[in-house]
Amino acid sequence: MNTDPNAKRILVYGDSLTFGFAGIGNPGGEKFSSDKRFTGVMQTELGAGYEIIEEGLRGRTVSEENVFFPHRNGLEQFGPIFGSHLPIDLVVFSLGTNDANSGSNKKPEEIPNDFSKYVESMEFWCKSFNFPLPKVLLVAPPVIEEEFSYKIFKDIFKGAKEKSLTFSESYKNFAAKNNWLFLDSREFIKPGEIDGIHLDEKSNKILGIKIAELIKSYDL
Repeated sequence: MNTDPNAKRILVYGDSLTFGFAGIGNPGGEKFSSDKRFTGVMQTELGAGYEIIEEGLRGRTVSEENVFFPHRNGLEQFGPIFGSHLPIDLVVFSLGTNDANSGSNKKPEEIPNDFSKYVESMEFWCKSFNFPLPKVLLVAPPVIEEEFSYKIFKDIFKGAKEKSLTFSESYKNFAAKNNWLFLDSREFIKPGEIDGIHLDEKSNKILGIKIAELIKSYDL
């Protein structure tokens, strides 16, 4: 908790990349320490005038249940989580990788569409508690390196690379339509070879710095 009443509050709502999953069997542990996760890097880069609120869950989807991992419907979970952290100046959405898995029937270009329902949820909770709506930053997930994913996840991400290649354009279009900030993570990071899904320490650092730079360039 940042006790500075003037600190800008940023909620990062995401999946295992936000959780900081380091990979199964990682010798240093399966979750990066707070200073190594991209959210922790954001906090370090932004400094005491900001408070990063980390809400990452492994397997979380944009919407609908993850058939491989139960209780991961991001849209269903979002409202109470969002409401509990109000007031919020900025929400960073970092979701979509799990919506591209082999158990999902979504067309890849449709994956970001349900973020519109997140807007409805934010409007409800802000009106209920009499707080202004936050700004929003939408982060397009990196391209899934499917060939490495079979080692750990077998067929869970079969066909996911092709779907993830659509993220840049579809997320950018959705963000523009809703006047959200946008960051395309595939321009500067890719998943590590340990499983083709998750970020190594270096990519966590790069992502955290890039998001922090964008936030600092934008007046919250």
